[in-house]
Amino acid sequence: MAADLSFGSVPPIYREIYDIVCPNQEQVDRDMFVNLLVKSSLPKITLMQIWDAVDNKTGFLSRTGLYKALALTALAQQGKAINDKLLESYSDSELPKPVLGDLSDLKSLSLRVRRNKNPNILGYTYQELLELDTVDVNLVPEKKGIILKHVEYEVTSQKYKTTVLRRYTDFVVFYDLLIQRYPYRLIPRLPPKKMNTSREFIEHRRKCLKRFVVLVVRHPVMADDRLLKFFLTFNGSDMHHKIKDHFRGMPDEFMTNDNSINSKDLVPMDTQLQLSNAKEHIRVLYRSVNVLKEIANRMVLRSTGYASDMLSLGKELSNIGNNTTPVSTWQTGSNQTWHLLKTGFKKLAVDFAVLADKSHTQASKFDENVLEKMNLFLDLIAAYRDLCERNEKGVLQEHQRALQKNGSIQEKTNDCQFTRN
Repeated sequence: MAADLSFGSVPPIYREIYDIVCPNQEQVDRDMFVNLLVKSSLPKITLMQIWDAVDNKTGFLSRTGLYKALALTALAQQGKAINDKLLESYSDSELPKPVLGDLSDLKSLSLRVRRNKNPNILGYTYQELLELDTVDVNLVPEKKGIILKHVEYEVTSQKYKTTVLRRYTDFVVFYDLLIQRYPYRLIPRLPPKKMNTSREFIEHRRKCLKRFVVLVVRHPVMADDRLLKFFLTFNGSDMHHKIKDHFRGMPDEFMTNDNSINSKDLVPMDTQLQLSNAKEHIRVLYRSVNVLKEIANRMVLRSTGYASDMLSLGKELSNIGNNTTPVSTWQTGSNQTWHLLKTGFKKLAVDFAVLADKSHTQASKFDENVLEKMNLFLDLIAAYRDLCERNEKGVLQEHQRALQKNGSIQEKTNDCQFTRN
């Protein structure tokens, strides 16, 4: 069994690498170790020699085992042979530093390896999900079309640094392809297709489409899918036909996922009980969050109404204050009060305009930062409910197909027995 490192002082880069590949201070996985050494650009046979020199036959490396591998990697990059005795010369000095290029991608690589090892664990913090991509969906000012006008949306992705134009039909085709590719993943709903050109309806649809894209780009699995990349980056015409042609016959995830071989081992014995409990939890959560959303919506409407009232008050006071109709001394009895009131009305009009602006800003912020986040959460829960329904229908259909197949086999068996008799 290979001995761990026992010579030399450890340079800071060794600890930095260990903290990246083992953030929970666990042992170093062999797959992670291989991916790490590949960054050294050493020949494959050299990498195998390094592994043999540090392998303790458990499939994992300790911290000092990793340090030894890094030291041997540095020596190999200097053209020296893989030999433990070479490390003895560093007993009173700092160990050599390997050249592994940019370490920024090592963190994502480490996360990906750990997630693949534990597919039942999310493995993402909320902040990491947010960092997968930031997207925006905005209306293109002018409607296009000669006879039937249609609305286009500008979809922007920070990840791909792209801005593309999409129609509602493009979103529909994209959604259908996602369901085909990921039948047992959370796929958010699209807003229904309606022939409505009102400003309120178009804005509501824009918000719904943005939430749809946000949930897709921040999905742990779909975030790196080439289907999503095509939707966010293709800049040609006739998008909904091009994306269908490009991904025609695309297999579902189960056909290409390495975990499909061991899928039965990943499913708990009490799956149906856990699924039932999860569905009940989602039902309760959806009802409560929906109530909260309705309250938040009324708060936005009240703030918007208040802003409108303040603006109207200020407008009318301004009209009175700026009125130029001549007023005679006979009308006022030589009293200067009316002149003073007009001056006061004009000042009040400015104050009411400020109140209206602040109230409108508050309503907009509350709508974007609170109400839209509640709608996003509700879309997520609704997607989970849809997933449960697809799962139940899929399992039922597979069960029925199995029964039919079993029945056909039984009939053939009976026919053969009858023929023999």
